[in-house]
Amino acid sequence: MAAIKVISLDMFQTLVDVQSRTFEVWQPILGADYSEARTLELGPRLLAQYHAQAGIACDAGIFRSSRELFTRGFAKLLPEEGISFEPAEAVNILFGEHRRSALYEETDRFLRRVAADYEVCIVSDSDADMLPDFHAGYPLRLFTSERFESYKNDSRNRMFAGLAGEYGVRPEQIIHIGDSAADVLGAARAGLRTCWINRDQEPWRHEIQPDYTVRHLEELYPILEQIEQLEAEEIKRLESKQADRPEAGDLERLRYPVGRFAPAAHSTPEWRAEAIGELRGLAKPLRDMMLPLEERHLDQPYRPGGWSLRQVVHHLADTGMYAYLRFKRGLTEENPDIPTYREDLWAEQSDYTEEGIESSLLLLESLNGRFARLLESLEDGEFNRMFNSAGLGPMSLDTALQRYLWHNRHHTAHIAAYLHRSGLNADTQ
Repeated sequence: MAAIKVISLDMFQTLVDVQSRTFEVWQPILGADYSEARTLELGPRLLAQYHAQAGIACDAGIFRSSRELFTRGFAKLLPEEGISFEPAEAVNILFGEHRRSALYEETDRFLRRVAADYEVCIVSDSDADMLPDFHAGYPLRLFTSERFESYKNDSRNRMFAGLAGEYGVRPEQIIHIGDSAADVLGAARAGLRTCWINRDQEPWRHEIQPDYTVRHLEELYPILEQIEQLEAEEIKRLESKQADRPEAGDLERLRYPVGRFAPAAHSTPEWRAEAIGELRGLAKPLRDMMLPLEERHLDQPYRPGGWSLRQVVHHLADTGMYAYLRFKRGLTEENPDIPTYREDLWAEQSDYTEEGIESSLLLLESLNGRFARLLESLEDGEFNRMFNSAGLGPMSLDTALQRYLWHNRHHTAHIAAYLHRSGLNADTQ
């Protein structure tokens, strides 16, 4: 079980009580016709209109902000109820009351405690001007649907995929806590751990179950401690299995021998010239390492539970092709959506498990040369073009190049470390 690195939190009904502002929303809209009973009737109907408008947008393949969706919802609901009020002004009132939502009693204590040990962020299906500003007082980051042009539980999963990409962690190293089905279902589909905060003790009505259920935020403390304990036990188990290999190192070094990917915010033309030179020669150290090996060596895993050396080489060839095509689409299309692929299942196919490695080495050498020639022809500004990766979120071509180079170093180092531990770099007989 991987350790938790990031705690992701929904905003409304998780950190703040927006329902307590319902009456204040409808008082100015209904005017003399206001009553609590009328408000309790109209509130759910507005929310139903909001979800209906979101569904229409989703079916059309477009994104609409929360302001747009609520404006359309009010424009539909108010005339039906004979209420004479401007939809845009109704949305202003709604957003204002959302911003006034009060923290739950335990929210401040919880945020201060977890922020000392974890990265913490708020992930909200909302516009930025809808959110209370209390979050500025805590060391956390804010992710909104408006920013990603996507919602938590839509089919593109940009929000949660982008979250993992921004922190540079695997999805299972994030736990998302929220009060709605969208929180749990969207996060689960993206591979995050999920926690349903069920303050009103409602029944769960969906086939996919949350990993954890709590009544309030402070019930998460023992859950987080349990996850950390299980991770520590797993590391000890793996280290014990490697005890006969004195240079195996700890789990982190086995997984990330060149460190985790950390993109440079602003690379320079000089750096890119060096990167293109590195790209041209990427396949050479891999070929040099693999050339002396016999077939029997190729099917050894580079670490316990990892792929074989053969699978790693074929994986590098496939990701090279994928990276090149992703780059070309970003270069020639406006902010295209780039799907991910199941690399774990690809690695189980016969072309990974049985094919010799020469075809993939030749492919890498040819592809990287062509990739380098393309990069040399580009203007500096073209590296700022963007695409949306289903697995990593919004990404510039500059960052995509950095990630491709890191990915090759990462797996080449996996092989080099295994050969060194096994003594195969000196004598393969």
